[in-house]
Amino acid sequence: MSLLLLAGCCTSRWADLGAASVSRGVDSVITFSGLVYYPATAPGVPADNGEGSGNYFWSRFSAHSSEGGTLLTALALARTELVAREGHSGGWHRYVIRGASTGAHDALPFGPTVTRPFAGFHELTPVSVASSPAPAASRPVEESTGLTEVATAEGVVYRVRPDGSVLDAVGTPSTAGPVRLSAEGARLAARRFAEAQVPGFGSGADDGWLLTADEPAGHLDGDALRLLCWRPLWSGVPGAREVSVEIDLRSGAVVYFADVRGTAAEAAAGPGGFPVSAAQATVAARRLAGDLTAPATAEADIWHTGRWTVTLDRGNWGGGGDDRRRPGPRQDQHQHRDQDRSKDEYQGTGAGPELRFPRIERIEVDAHTGAVLSRTST
Repeated sequence: MSLLLLAGCCTSRWADLGAASVSRGVDSVITFSGLVYYPATAPGVPADNGEGSGNYFWSRFSAHSSEGGTLLTALALARTELVAREGHSGGWHRYVIRGASTGAHDALPFGPTVTRPFAGFHELTPVSVASSPAPAASRPVEESTGLTEVATAEGVVYRVRPDGSVLDAVGTPSTAGPVRLSAEGARLAARRFAEAQVPGFGSGADDGWLLTADEPAGHLDGDALRLLCWRPLWSGVPGAREVSVEIDLRSGAVVYFADVRGTAAEAAAGPGGFPVSAAQATVAARRLAGDLTAPATAEADIWHTGRWTVTLDRGNWGGGGDDRRRPGPRQDQHQHRDQDRSKDEYQGTGAGPELRFPRIERIEVDAHTGAVLSRTST
């Protein structure tokens, strides 16, 4: 199989290049529909270290695809493992696969079975069980080790932890037919599935959970999905767990599920807040970036430790100038930082030679020590 990777911001907009590649014999092209951030570092790794989130994502994708997984499955499993490692996907969850010219489901990556609705994994019929490939010893991630991978007759692949709980699952969405679910219908389906799979899950702040993503998604030409993500609230801050569900808007089927945990304990939140304030974290981030003027926000969460993510908005790349946007209303400090602007904002001004997308820099600061944990940019 020949495969072309266009691993960068908004590369799904390069439709002509993708189509030309396929017409010249490339079986599949992987692109991204929004911003991706690189290089990123794991907690404890210096901010100038070259091992980025993209490198880790592709190394895990390669491990799963070399074990015989389809492109769609390998990308989804790598996505889960990146969240486990860094506490966010850095935009790499917005992969879009274009198949051979004969149609997406006729191409090599996908397989024939479109996932139908199911209420729980007990309803699925296992056809093979194997150990899921673990990360290299130099990149240990507890959530990614000791997993059992189960392939089912219904076209769903899911992974089980040693304690019997399900880490993640991926199915194949439909690519044709009428869309039957509204956004609200998808939210309801996602909540019901999460409540059935995750002990103690609640879908709102009153239940101790925060909805951090509710947005359109898509991974194949013609599919229609909606992504919803929740984090538990620990002392008012998003805690070290993320539950994600993607719903096929045609059938209502779950085509991606993940229940990912960081390593920090709930006590990391602390009853009195973090020792390092948002203002102090912002000062540290500006000093590192050498930028004292760009609009900035600081958002708190907990994953491997308590941290502030400081986002500096430097306007747009392209367009012949800085084109720096004015800062908008201040967001809640605990808003999940991986909830990027909608894909529609990156569609630009229409056909033209210039490609414009935001120049964003994100710097993670340890909320207990003030140390810089990572530095990422578009």
